[in-house]
Amino acid sequence: MKKSLLVLALLFSLVSFAQSPVDKSFPPEELFALGSYYYPEQWDSSQWERDLKKMSEMGIKFTHFAEFAWAMMEPEEGKYDFEWLDRAVSLADKYGLKVIMCTPTPTPPVWLSKKYPDILIQRDNGISIQHGRRQHASWSSDRYRRYVENIVSCLAMRYGNHPAVIGWQIDNEPGHYGVVDYSENAQIKFRVWLQKKYRTIDKLNDTWGTSFWSETYQMQNPVADVNGTRAVIADKDGTTLEIYDKSGKTGSVTTSYSIIKARVSKSGLVAAILDGGDDTWIDFYSTDGSLIAENQTKIDDPGYPLDIAVSEDGVVMMVTYQFVDGSDTTSYVAFYNFGDVGQNEDDRIVSGYKYEGVVVPQIQYLSNNRSIALKDNGFTIYQGSQIPKEVKTIETDKEIVSTFYDDDMVGLVFKNDSKDKQYIMEVYNTADGKLKFKEDFNIPYTTIKLSGGNILMYNSSQMCVMNSRGVQKYLGSVDGTIKDFFKIGMNRYLLVLDSGVDVIKLS
Repeated sequence: MKKSLLVLALLFSLVSFAQSPVDKSFPPEELFALGSYYYPEQWDSSQWERDLKKMSEMGIKFTHFAEFAWAMMEPEEGKYDFEWLDRAVSLADKYGLKVIMCTPTPTPPVWLSKKYPDILIQRDNGISIQHGRRQHASWSSDRYRRYVENIVSCLAMRYGNHPAVIGWQIDNEPGHYGVVDYSENAQIKFRVWLQKKYRTIDKLNDTWGTSFWSETYQMQNPVADVNGTRAVIADKDGTTLEIYDKSGKTGSVTTSYSIIKARVSKSGLVAAILDGGDDTWIDFYSTDGSLIAENQTKIDDPGYPLDIAVSEDGVVMMVTYQFVDGSDTTSYVAFYNFGDVGQNEDDRIVSGYKYEGVVVPQIQYLSNNRSIALKDNGFTIYQGSQIPKEVKTIETDKEIVSTFYDDDMVGLVFKNDSKDKQYIMEVYNTADGKLKFKEDFNIPYTTIKLSGGNILMYNSSQMCVMNSRGVQKYLGSVDGTIKDFFKIGMNRYLLVLDSGVDVIKLS
């Protein structure tokens, strides 16, 4: 009986296969085609037509192009050359050869490896695999993935509708040839995977039995943001953040993706930029850590988020994005309103400003409903509690070395052409954007900031104090290494050294 049923099943299968639409969809002569790889970039261009013609005469129906030719397509960052590939595709089409277009992702160009060594795979001994082999880039590197997206997008737009291109090869034999990636990129992505799987550190510790050998996992790279009596501590590149006020911890969050940056408002509301790989998320949390809102962003729309700031009342969130298209850079400063004013707006964006050819790496909320965007060519001040508007922009054609600010002032430092004075400083009022003073100076600082209305500059062994009019009040040096320097009272300054703490009193 069982044998009879088996025979019937086989007969049914054969009948079904015979009636399959495959033989109706494809002519017999197209059910099998012979193809061959060809690398135009490796041969003198005078040989291409001879070779492709001969391939066609031999019965070859298709060929593969460009799988290792990234350096030929993008010889310099953001500068593309497809003319040679256009000619090769045209010659293939001329002789009836179809083309499988290959993405060049297994062989990044040398300029990418040298300029951004953080994309390289790292072995378990801490040594990075150097340029000179294929598949030496870390798939976990967001930077590498962005450059991959750029080159692949260019290929797709140029050849996606070409009649000779019948298919695409994605990468080439992916596998890293047995090399395990221990780079920081891979570690970050592994932590994201762990978070998605276990959701909380406590569950991870419990599942993995990390109490054995004291391997319990905690914050690995804590960074803090303080605003008045409120603070947020975030595990940078991790998935944990904690919210505090003067009484202690008020809430904690386990994020869905690794944390890039977190900011807290004076009211205790927290905004965080999260790295989701291909996408970036901006999440907004209440003082107890509960999620208020989340916003997904794309690299190409509106761009990659660089910084985030929150208004004093926690209602408005300010975000600066950067979008790069080839060699062109566009920055976008957006204001999100999570109150009644923003509820009817797309993505709660109540105002936004684009800046062509400008990078906006830093933004900050000031007092009196003012906020500031620090650009690579100056700054812009915005005003408004619900719908912030541009009120003043200062631009310069000089290269900015440093910026510093507080609620009342913003300063720009430039290189000076003078042989006697290395730097020149311009300080502006944030209320109206008017220039307060302009001063040359020659102090080899590593840090410059405003503290208590004075300008403080210091390096590892030397510090300087200027008042709000640019008059130098103090210049001195110390034994030991300076870690921090700030004002603590009338003419009193706290100097933090590697050997201890000292108080400086000025007359």
